[in-house]
Amino acid sequence: MLNWIRWWGLAVFAILMVVISLVWFLMAPWLVKNSIQELGSEAVGAMVEVDSVSLGLFPPTISLSNLQVADPDAPMKNLFQTDEITVAVESAPLFWKKIIIDDLTVSQVKLGSARDHSGALPGGRKTAQLMDNVEAFKLPDIKDVNVKELVDKAELLTPKRIKELNAMQKEMQQYWKGALDKKAFDESLKNIKDEFNKLQARAKKNKFNILKDGKKWKKLKKKISEEKKKYAKLKKKLAQDKKALQKQLALVKKGPSDDLNQLMAKVGLGDGGIEGLSEKFLGPKLTPWVSRGLALFKDMDLTSETRTNDESAITYSRKLGKKVYFKDKQNLPDYLLKKLQLDGKDSAWSLEAKGSNLAFPPWQWPHPAKLDARLTQPEKAGLANFKLYSNWPSAVKMRTNVDMNIQNWQLTHMPLMSVEGGDWVVNKGQLSAKLTGAITLEKLNVALSLVIQSPVLSYPENLSGWQKQMAASINQQPEISAKITVTGSLQQPEIHINSGLEKIFQNMLKARLQKETAKIKDQLQDALTAKIGDLSKLGSLDQQMGGWQQQLNVGDKGLSDILKGIKL
Repeated sequence: MLNWIRWWGLAVFAILMVVISLVWFLMAPWLVKNSIQELGSEAVGAMVEVDSVSLGLFPPTISLSNLQVADPDAPMKNLFQTDEITVAVESAPLFWKKIIIDDLTVSQVKLGSARDHSGALPGGRKTAQLMDNVEAFKLPDIKDVNVKELVDKAELLTPKRIKELNAMQKEMQQYWKGALDKKAFDESLKNIKDEFNKLQARAKKNKFNILKDGKKWKKLKKKISEEKKKYAKLKKKLAQDKKALQKQLALVKKGPSDDLNQLMAKVGLGDGGIEGLSEKFLGPKLTPWVSRGLALFKDMDLTSETRTNDESAITYSRKLGKKVYFKDKQNLPDYLLKKLQLDGKDSAWSLEAKGSNLAFPPWQWPHPAKLDARLTQPEKAGLANFKLYSNWPSAVKMRTNVDMNIQNWQLTHMPLMSVEGGDWVVNKGQLSAKLTGAITLEKLNVALSLVIQSPVLSYPENLSGWQKQMAASINQQPEISAKITVTGSLQQPEIHINSGLEKIFQNMLKARLQKETAKIKDQLQDALTAKIGDLSKLGSLDQQMGGWQQQLNVGDKGLSDILKGIKL
């Protein structure tokens, strides 16, 4: 009865399954471990290490033991370390090259733990860093500036504006030369006066002639009205041209000042040289994380050319014969984490985090992504909450909201800024911060405000002069406040930072750079004057316009006087 069973084929199949299982359990852990370490290290820019990997086949599970991610800025410390990570993977989507994780549990997260060996990558990353390191702010070095070369190579605004002014004057002169032909205007006014005098003489000779010449009077009155309208239009046009000419002339006269500021900025002493100092001093430490977050969005390649929005959920292929359907393709994201659980603590803090529906590409999963994290300092009443909600109704529509609130967080090591000589660090203080963000594919609106109360600042011992004075001034402040705003778009983000320390920065640098600024400014001013020349003779057309205005006024008044004399 069982003769029809191909026992040899069944035996071969069983042996093959055993071999696959053995390869899975023996080789796959090694492959997974190496993939995590290699790809993770490349992404972070420092060593990512896993002690061991264990796998399950039915259902597929992956367990990582003692995952360590080194800090690229401090290789002897970890960004974070976990005792165990357990991943439960759905098996069917693997056939479609999709990774669907039902549950990801991360236990005993540790932040800033010490390492027994350096986590620096030998030779650095294989590919470019996610973003370049921001250089520390340095005072402008203007001792060896070649003023003549700087002016000669600069794209100056003044010559360009002079060229535009000359073209404008030439065009206006040609127009008004034709529009205000004095001979034609005088002849037209003379004809109207002659007609008026003729009709007026007839009226004085015989009053009944007023009635007889009624049509001629009306015709004359109409002609005068038309001429006055013509004068009114020309007056309006002349006023507009005069305003435009004066505006361009003002730009030309302002040109040397704008050119000077532009050249001063090139040597670090323009308007931004002693203003916007919060961005120069604090930006390198406070804004890179914002830039990295935006870079992650860009790395998703969210362009209209690469996005797809496949509305079909499941397609089937039909087998001929009986109506048996086999699932051929399912529209799932390449990666999906349905559920995330994370916890960790040490003597100073505890962490709990939950997430759901974290997908890539995100528009291929109908449910919005959510992430909630809570970090506390039990003994010091510090509290930090973070929430993320990201909804992708389609490939071309997205809205992500981010909210973070930090209260009474006791600081022990917070890099504040980097200047010549090294980093300045807040070693003690109480941090409160609030982050609100609304992100779409077209627009960014993110704001982060933070306040550090009772800050204690440490700085390099070799500081002297203005830097040491500035550090002492900051340490005397009751609080340090800053606000970071992000506007624009994902493709062209604009990041700005303002700080309550701005006046301290300005006062220190103004005194430090006052002599150098005055000296280089005088040199640049002389070089600009030599190259641009005398601007006092520009705008000669402005005087001609006075004559044109007078001509229009005289003609218009003559017509008005005649019109008053018409009693009809």
